[in-house]
Amino acid sequence: MDKVPSFDTGEAPRRSTFALDMTLIQVRLVMAAATLFCASPVCAVEPAAAVARASLVRPAVRWDKSSFVQVNLAGTNDAFGALVGYSQGGFVIALIREGETLAPFFLEFGIGQSQDSLCAAPVRLSTEKLSCGSQVPGDLPGCRVGPRSQQLVLTDGDCDPIVVYWDDRNHGPSWWRN
Repeated sequence: MDKVPSFDTGEAPRRSTFALDMTLIQVRLVMAAATLFCASPVCAVEPAAAVARASLVRPAVRWDKSSFVQVNLAGTNDAFGALVGYSQGGFVIALIREGETLAPFFLEFGIGQSQDSLCAAPVRLSTEKLSCGSQVPGDLPGCRVGPRSQQLVLTDGDCDPIVVYWDDRNHGPSWWRN
């Protein structure tokens, strides 16, 4: 009987890298299938795929699948999936576009009394028609209203909400608060 060769190099096995590669492949397959079967004029990522993609980049964050909403920040046919995650001392908003292979956008906020915080958890997400400059003095930098543009509203029921909009100048999300 032949001996099976041993490949023990004394190094720790790289199972985590292999598992990460397999997870990335699975997420890409789910995203490809969702893109093929999207019947809506605005295709967005599904909640499970949003949690999977956010978890790959930020595994230490506890992502709340029930917080998921779809928001058309840029006013195009590519809506974002938005999701709240909780980390030590604060929360994170993940904004994930369907079909993109780039990492999601992440916005980090605290829980407390500062301008970049909400007063308490849990954080709730909702969407509204985009309004540039009507709630704050002066226009919002990079804000451009379109017929389908929306803003993402972060609320906790205690403090003034935080409003996220698409900043055309910087090609990414930005936010404001009273």
